Amino acid sequence: MNIHLFTRSVLVLFLASALWPAACTSEPKPGQHPRTAKEAAKIYILSGNWSPVNGDGNQITFVPDTAGPTTGRVIGIFSDAGTYTASETRPETGTFDMWVNAGRVDSDDPLSRTSFTGQFSFDGKLLSLTRHWGGGMPDETKTYRR
Repeated sequence: MNIHLFTRSVLVLFLASALWPAACTSEPKPGQHPRTAKEAAKIYILSGNWSPVNGDGNQITFVPDTAGPTTGRVIGIFSDAGTYTASETRPETGTFDMWVNAGRVDSDDPLSRTSFTGQFSFDGKLLSLTRHWGGGMPDETKTYRR
């Protein structure tokens, strides 16, 4: 094998591994447009911190699982950390469905599993989460910003 070809191959592999994480970030790069609701509804955009609008609620942090963008840890919705699983993504409308499992969510729910619906604003900067209480209780919606 030619030593120059081998050296070039190693250099290309090194550069690709060094630059790959920077190319895969979910934040827009300078000069790029802000995300629309359609782009934001891709679940991996949930990652990071979301602060409540008008001080209504706690800050929420989504930490995606390494296995995929639709699962991970969620901190701040309940009194202790839990996990989330997002499904039924509808990017054309900026909405998705999500289940959250936490140790102390509802005293009447033995599985500690709560259903949410998420909706991004048109520009993708605001996230409204609607908690579906069930059992005849009205749903509760809170809005967060990145």
